[in-house]
Amino acid sequence: MARKKNSERRKHPRIKTSFGAKLKGYEGFLPSFHSDVEVINLSCSGAYLKIHHQVEMFTKTEVRMFLPIKEGNKITEREIDIEGIVVRVTPEEAQGHAGEYQVAIFFPSLNRLEKQYIEEYVKQHS
Repeated sequence: MARKKNSERRKHPRIKTSFGAKLKGYEGFLPSFHSDVEVINLSCSGAYLKIHHQVEMFTKTEVRMFLPIKEGNKITEREIDIEGIVVRVTPEEAQGHAGEYQVAIFFPSLNRLEKQYIEEYVKQHS
């Protein structure tokens, strides 16, 4: 089947967003860093983050997010800790933000609840 020109090729919908999260990096089984990050886009496939230090490609990570999910008339924050792998690192120096990096994290295996919360967040913010 031919793909339409300019069609979205992603498996999961992705949204631009902006909220704080925690990123933990690992070398083997040992934690190598803990950082506050900003999530700038999100899908069930992964997240794009801003961070204030260099991160090596293929670093194993854990991202802790508190997703605000609207349930009826109230908003509930759902905490999730997702294992990921760094698949892209881009310095922000070109945009005048020296010392900042954008990091793409791939989520290789979400559990059912993590996937449900991210899908709901994406749906509510699309």
